Amino acid sequence: AYQLPMFYRSESEIFLYEIGVIQQHRKKGVAKSLIEHLKRYCEENSIKVMFVMTTMDNEPAKKLYENTGGELEVVPLYSYSI
Repeated sequence: AYQLPMFYRSESEIFLYEIGVIQQHRKKGVAKSLIEHLKRYCEENSIKVMFVMTTMDNEPAKKLYENTGGELEVVPLYSYSI
């Protein structure tokens, strides 16, 4: 995860870039615990927004994010192939 300072505001946001758990430790609450830890970090540091991206077909990730309080937002995303 990365803490991103905002240009027009004094606060920061957290971008959860990637979360992964090796196969033998999946389905044990590890990823959920990591996200909950990040949420506590945000609360302790007055960070109001944490976000993560995934693809629409990544059902395990979507389930994890929904089960940890994430809300799906549909926003335009532009990518550049260079």
